[in-house]
Amino acid sequence: MKDFSKAILDMDNYFRESRCLGLAGAINDFDKSITFAFGSELPERGNDFSTSTFVAIGSLTKIFTATLVLQARRMGRLGFDDNLAKLFPDSDYVCRRLSDVTILDLLTHTSGLPRDLRGKFFETGDFPDTDRMFALLTEHQVVVSPRKSYRYSNLGYAILGAILEKVMQSSYGEMISERIAKPLAVNAMQLNRPNDFRGYRFDESLNEFVGQPVYDLGCYGAAGGIWASADSLSKFFSVLLNRPSKIGLDDGDIDRMFSVYFSNSELSSGPGLAWRYINFEDDSFFTHSGAVPGYGATVISSRDTKRSVVLVSNSDKFHFAAAHHLWKSVSPKIKKSDSVVSVRNLGDYLGKFYWLEKARQIGIELDSNGGLILPDLTYKPLVTETSLICTTVKDTFLIQGGLNDGEAAVFERNSQGFVVGVWLGGMYFSKID
Repeated sequence: MKDFSKAILDMDNYFRESRCLGLAGAINDFDKSITFAFGSELPERGNDFSTSTFVAIGSLTKIFTATLVLQARRMGRLGFDDNLAKLFPDSDYVCRRLSDVTILDLLTHTSGLPRDLRGKFFETGDFPDTDRMFALLTEHQVVVSPRKSYRYSNLGYAILGAILEKVMQSSYGEMISERIAKPLAVNAMQLNRPNDFRGYRFDESLNEFVGQPVYDLGCYGAAGGIWASADSLSKFFSVLLNRPSKIGLDDGDIDRMFSVYFSNSELSSGPGLAWRYINFEDDSFFTHSGAVPGYGATVISSRDTKRSVVLVSNSDKFHFAAAHHLWKSVSPKIKKSDSVVSVRNLGDYLGKFYWLEKARQIGIELDSNGGLILPDLTYKPLVTETSLICTTVKDTFLIQGGLNDGEAAVFERNSQGFVVGVWLGGMYFSKID
């Protein structure tokens, strides 16, 4: 197996600079794996964060949901072209408004459904169950025609969870345990929080890590409710790419999972089944990231090379930039000279990748240096690996037509009322002086 000691040292340096309490990861080179971990589970403890430590993996859960759908399809319980009217014939709303939405539409985020139900669930902790989910959808949401555009939807995967429970006659948590964790012979993989694990966020004003609330995500369990360890994730992705029969799938199923179903040639990207395909810097791969309060996780993989990398932490950060740096040590498509990226500059690297796609997607002009151009204002990307949350701003403007429902451009003004920065799609831009 290739020597990845330099890449792991880079991750150690990244950990020390990233304000993470604990960071763990895995490199899967065909069916061989190397795992590593740094940091601690609790602020008051020493180096006990390990590759077996449970973390909430957020939206990486969707890859597991897609796996269960492929299993159900192989068993003849459902098909990609099955529509929601067939699956929920007693729901008048589904038959009227969602009759054309198919299983494949839900899997590829092309259903036209909004990103989430309206509601302050992460503030109240009161996540709806399946029945309440359909009631809220009926009362509050408007959907657009399916297969017209890519619109990332947690709600779509919540509905997939309900479909799986109906056709498989089993709870989602039981399916994860019996149909994935048990065949893999792993213990650190389950729905909802094990014991008293908690994630953290570094509070700059207090200069300390602050514990974050943990929720039972209710109907959103199939969209983001799984807890797992770096070890168990490493084994899952290695088996998925190299020995899918171990979890009841075949090579044809995996080919379907790693196909692009709604491509955007200009952005060289598109959705697979739960995955997001990216063609970037002479390399192509499938990736997904997930985050819930106090936790973050990222995976990058390739069906062609059967390799993957995973990063997880008990701090609410997306680690795509670091994961892609790790990926460059694995991918045979990238020249060795191209793989030398300073860990200190990983944030700039992420900004270059993320904003080139996001800005074009929503129709915002970029200058020749990758800066964002708005009327009378020019911005440059600054690294903040956080959600689209900023409590110090005065103005919030929804961008129509490009961003998913609920995403917004948030302009930050100084005491004189001048715009000094903007949050857009989860990243922050400051004005260039």
